[in-house]
Amino acid sequence: MTHDTHDITRGPRRPGRRKWFGVGARLALALSAAACAKEDVSEEPIASIAVDLHAAQLADDIDLADGDEGGFARADHSRSLLVGRKASGSNFGQRRGACYDDPRVRLGLVSVDTCIGAELFLRESFGGNGRTCSSCHPVVHNFTLDPQYISSLSDDDPLFIAELDPGLSQLEQPDLLREFALVLTNPDGFEDPTHKFAMRSTSHIWSMATSIESPPQLPGTDQRLDGSPLQPVHHLGWSGDSGEMIDFATRAITQHATRSLDRQVYRDFIEPNATQKAMLERYQLSVGRMNELDITQMTLSDEGAERGRKNYIDGPAHDCNNCHNNGGATVKVFDDENMVTFDSNFNFDTGTESNRLAVLDKLGIPRDGGQGTKPRDLDGDGVPDVFGTGAFNTTPLIEAADTPPFFHGNSAATLEDAIRHYTTHFFSDTPAGRRPTPSRPHGEAFQLDEPQIAELGRFLRVLNVAFNAELAIARLQASFQINDAFGNRYISIQRGLLELASLELGDAERVLSEVDDLNPETKRGIERAQRAIRRARDSLYREERQQHTRDALVGVAEASTKLGTGLHFEIGEGTLMF
Repeated sequence: MTHDTHDITRGPRRPGRRKWFGVGARLALALSAAACAKEDVSEEPIASIAVDLHAAQLADDIDLADGDEGGFARADHSRSLLVGRKASGSNFGQRRGACYDDPRVRLGLVSVDTCIGAELFLRESFGGNGRTCSSCHPVVHNFTLDPQYISSLSDDDPLFIAELDPGLSQLEQPDLLREFALVLTNPDGFEDPTHKFAMRSTSHIWSMATSIESPPQLPGTDQRLDGSPLQPVHHLGWSGDSGEMIDFATRAITQHATRSLDRQVYRDFIEPNATQKAMLERYQLSVGRMNELDITQMTLSDEGAERGRKNYIDGPAHDCNNCHNNGGATVKVFDDENMVTFDSNFNFDTGTESNRLAVLDKLGIPRDGGQGTKPRDLDGDGVPDVFGTGAFNTTPLIEAADTPPFFHGNSAATLEDAIRHYTTHFFSDTPAGRRPTPSRPHGEAFQLDEPQIAELGRFLRVLNVAFNAELAIARLQASFQINDAFGNRYISIQRGLLELASLELGDAERVLSEVDDLNPETKRGIERAQRAIRRARDSLYREERQQHTRDALVGVAEASTKLGTGLHFEIGEGTLMF
């Protein structure tokens, strides 16, 4: 069955990703936005809700009549899908059947495999302790954890399994989890898991398709250009040595979802099979942006952000661009043999472990050695105190501003704190800091004053807000298309997409509000779009919901143009799943 959908903003689609027109083209195609009155758009607290996948599917099959308030209330389970962090207990066959009937799949917006991969990621516990991948990577919170979000969860959430199950009391350090969003991990092996461990933050999974390829081999050695080993070929996890993408979920399940610290397969958890691993990989590589920006071809309307951009490209902060090329997570590498330039993710020792949270030293938490398992002396007293080379994975900056705290140990509270780290001896005393570059000819710390740090922060915030806007547009458009094709069916999917769009715009509002007078016109436009989204979310009428969604789309697109030019993203299909 095919549907002739009225697509007001979408461009040509390529397999595995969605191509979006620039904002000007979207505006030309869209209808004029109606004026929106002010209303409350406050968020409800997060709660853990078990999701019955079969019941959810049946509810979406209902063809609701316009204005049927009771019918909408009975059919709408969008909240449980968005925050359904407890595993549903359904089987793989049910997930496959639900995905074939999913409107995003039926309309060709998402592939069946990506849909199933999302279901496995978001709601499958793999026979373990009740946690799913989304327990630590919730879609409603940018696939990451911070103390504020954790405090909003109910005490029976699977994230707190170490408090709920006496046999797993040492799976986590509960106080560090709740207060600092630090998760216990055993990157150097499970042979002594309660003594040989590290406390790390939760990496978001945005835009991994752009940032996980390891650098090429250093000629004549068994290492890569950054000193990392030849295997694995993907840089994953904070150490950059957490295995291939296809196997990453298995490592995470073994670490975090086990029923006991013995970690026995089939008794404590079930490993995903080859098909499931491939679908999990496909989903994770389709979330967020699928392209890199070219920051040399953009112009930002905020004067401070524009000065920060220029500094980032060829000023005292130029080395930021060396390691985070175009605000991403890669280094430009020229392949002499094939005469091509390509992007690679490098591991670096930049001193973030030496500058870790003081509470970790006070509690006697082991030092984190980063990449590898070789014993190493970190503090210089002649006694090995860590395992690893001291190098950690490079993460993208485009997605940074709304995913604090920063670094592998959540040691930098703000974006400016993270930038300021590179002006200190903690950085200059490391191999990366001592390496001479054109902007640091003697291998010293970054020479940045506070105004320059602030301007770099403004620049990175603008990149993040542009990304927020594109994510919101992708989700709004998908909701519009489902409405157009199916009317009042799949109301939970329609409303869920609207809610996720609203969350992204909420992130954008907060990011813009963190500093004075940053793109006020964009902020006002986002506020108007938020009101339109809330009207669409609450509407019991198909055409009215379409109009409010259209108004929101136009509002976000207009607000985004106020940021500047050259801020265009391709958004992956997995972004539409929840």
